[in-house]
Amino acid sequence: MANLADPKTPGFPAVYQLELTDRVKAGAGGIANRQAEQLVERTAFLKKQIDDIVSGALVAEYADRLKTPRVIAMTGDGAWSVTFDGNGNVSSALTLANSGVAAGSYGIVTVDAKGRVTAGRQMTEADVPALSWSKVASGKPNTLDGYGITDGQVASPDLTALANLKGAAGIYVNTGPGSAVVRTLTAGQGVTISNGDGKSGNPTIALTPSGVAAGSYGIVTVDAMGRVTAGRQMGGGDVPAHDWSKVVTGKPTTLAGYGISDAYTKAETDNKLGGAPGSIVLSFAESPPTGALVCNGAAVSRIAYPALFVAIGTKYGAGDGKNTFNLPNVQDGFALLAANGNGVGSTVTGAVIQHTHGANASADSSGEHSHGVNDPGHSHAYITRTEIGGNAGGSPNIVWKIDQTIRTSSERTGISIAAAGGHGHNVGVNIHSNGGDCNYAAGVRVLVCITY
Repeated sequence: MANLADPKTPGFPAVYQLELTDRVKAGAGGIANRQAEQLVERTAFLKKQIDDIVSGALVAEYADRLKTPRVIAMTGDGAWSVTFDGNGNVSSALTLANSGVAAGSYGIVTVDAKGRVTAGRQMTEADVPALSWSKVASGKPNTLDGYGITDGQVASPDLTALANLKGAAGIYVNTGPGSAVVRTLTAGQGVTISNGDGKSGNPTIALTPSGVAAGSYGIVTVDAMGRVTAGRQMGGGDVPAHDWSKVVTGKPTTLAGYGISDAYTKAETDNKLGGAPGSIVLSFAESPPTGALVCNGAAVSRIAYPALFVAIGTKYGAGDGKNTFNLPNVQDGFALLAANGNGVGSTVTGAVIQHTHGANASADSSGEHSHGVNDPGHSHAYITRTEIGGNAGGSPNIVWKIDQTIRTSSERTGISIAAAGGHGHNVGVNIHSNGGDCNYAAGVRVLVCITY
């Protein structure tokens, strides 16, 4: 006999399996009904379980997910909702409802029964309760400044020392930290003092007259206390002799400053030596001397050479018309002397005094004569050819050719030139130009400069 396989849970007896040897028997407890009875028992159990789950009497152990997802939501003081089907955990942020208070910092706040801030403001003096001084247990200042007191006097040893003088008359003098004494002024030699103790007013000190009238003196006499007892004006003998190197300030820089009248100034010397602006300077050096520029027509600054610009202006060129002007342009040649200022700066081309050149040419007559002709004579040459040859002993023919040059005797032509009688020959004469574009005298070149 065997049983049909059956799950161990919920622990029912196995379902009976009919065997070939079993005798069929119907009725209650019969083998023919045993399997049906066992299945009915199981079906009734399952039905009871399902009814209990549906009614809530029995809690199901678990489910993979809900057939219909559900929305779980919160309302009231906050807003929150999620959709849940049991397949997994869900989460969502909770948003609290506004309480009507702007975000910020407040010293005094109002809250509702749920602890939410419904109002806020800053703290005022009225919000601080009255306290006894004894309640201030820490943080108390220990100075007048700490309490903001401005009408109190800070205690010091010096004040204590002054208090100890007990109002004695005289001048109070602090002789050291926490020490004070009373002093009076006493007149010495050459001075008088009024109210020396300062009791009736400020002390007055006056010097006694020294016997010298008030005034200005170059030489004075003083006593041991530095008072002037005599005075006079300085004389030549009062100035000590000293070396020139001792005079370090106040030295004049001109002849007039020293009162020298028998010498020329530099400007006067320049004018006399041709050094005034616009003067010509000749130099054997290849560069201009100090204070001069080469007369090459260059444009130079009106600001850098103001004196030269005043002297010649734009006579030799205006430069750029604003900032520069041109120097004279003296090319290779000679400087011409001008009888007056009208011609200064003008240029002339090289020239010589007008003149003519005479020329005579002739051929002298040699009388009747004849001209000889040289005739060296000549001859003519011609060539003769002789052929020698034949057949010798069966050998091939051999032919010898002999050429011979023969000249004729020398002969002359017999030509002569007849006499033409006395006569002359015309001769043509050409006078060719020579020299350069200008007339130069023999000499040496120098650099022409203009002073500025």
